[in-house]
Amino acid sequence: MATGATATNKGANTILKRLYGTSVTAVTQFRIGYGTTTPAVTDTAIESPIELGTLDTIDACDADTGWSNGGNASAEVLNTTAGEFIEGSGCLNLPTSGAGACNWDKTITNTDLSTAGDELRLFLYLDDVSDLTTGASAVQVELGTGGFTNTNKYNFADTDFATDGIWYPLVCDVDNPDATAGSGATESTINRIRLTVNLDVDQ
Repeated sequence: MATGATATNKGANTILKRLYGTSVTAVTQFRIGYGTTTPAVTDTAIESPIELGTLDTIDACDADTGWSNGGNASAEVLNTTAGEFIEGSGCLNLPTSGAGACNWDKTITNTDLSTAGDELRLFLYLDDVSDLTTGASAVQVELGTGGFTNTNKYNFADTDFATDGIWYPLVCDVDNPDATAGSGATESTINRIRLTVNLDVDQ
């Protein structure tokens, strides 16, 4: 399905089949996701599907312990206000002290992301997307092993964030980083994660 009173081809077919009683196998799975382009009648699927199934939560961000910050980032603040988080019992507000690169990182339990097709998703809420620096790496997620000397980097352009005040799933295809540092992360033992947000204005 899509917003703007337009359904994707797959969504429209599903609706028509159900309305007119066509014999079809019962629905056992479905997809949700998001898109940043204007819906059109030629849409055939969701731009960025979020796979449903067995998912492992690496960190629900229910506590601010274990996090560090650098650049122009200020210390993260735990937010447990109802309606302002999407998983667990809270989320982390990420204040900054000025424009520029702002990063937050954490050491996590060794996580094996070496299976083909493995993805990591980090959810980021933006109040004002116009604060982001223009460019291909306005937001970056880094995965490392034993530090940040050898990492995989996943970049998200400012144009990937079109709407203020919503949660964005930053989907990292582990096997296909946009860049690497050193020899790249050891994908079977990921234990460091860093989020960098590049800002044009103070927060």
